[in-house]
Amino acid sequence: MGADVRGSVTIGEPRLPRDPIVIDETEYDRILERAAGYIRGSTVGGGGCSATGVQPKVALTWDPRAEHWWVGRGSTPSTHLLKPVPNEHSPRVRAEAYLNDVARALGLSAHDARIEAAGERTVPQVLFTRGESDPLAMRVGGEFAPGLVTVEHLVREAEGWGMQRGRAMSVVDDTLRGLVTAVESLGERHGVSAGLPGFLLEQTGNLRRGDRAWTRPLPPAIAFS
Repeated sequence: MGADVRGSVTIGEPRLPRDPIVIDETEYDRILERAAGYIRGSTVGGGGCSATGVQPKVALTWDPRAEHWWVGRGSTPSTHLLKPVPNEHSPRVRAEAYLNDVARALGLSAHDARIEAAGERTVPQVLFTRGESDPLAMRVGGEFAPGLVTVEHLVREAEGWGMQRGRAMSVVDDTLRGLVTAVESLGERHGVSAGLPGFLLEQTGNLRRGDRAWTRPLPPAIAFS
């Protein structure tokens, strides 16, 4: 695990790099179909499951000059992370791509994401700068539940990074303002439900008023996004 990603931590016995494989459209479809499996007897590249996300994922390398996909097999770093899901689950991945765009607009993500339809599957393609996250990073100012986060939690989190309180309060306020601008400018791209941008604006408004982020249950349309 991890051998297709330059600089990542690998798990298990070291494997010698193998020559990358160029895949055609038929093989690409097969890889998406068995995303949680192996490819041609190699556990290096081409399919697997993220330990943190527990979702089927495929790590591939895109060659923009030849316009085809490679399976790196330990010799070529992957450039894209693909997460094929049945079309009935497409609202979840469309929401993920949309929220990535919001993060990019705020300068919080360097990833680029797009959505592709592939038969009975919806496939988000993420061009990434890879790095696994620390589970503790999911807490904000000590609070794990996102709906209970307040501005005070955000300020405490920034203080934990070494910011003075006045600077932390300013950064939080600027970020919330930037979030409103980003959501209003992005619209409903990636085919995302209209409820998601509206709910983000609602949460931002709650925080700026001094309330917790969620003051009511998630709308059904985005509850599982």
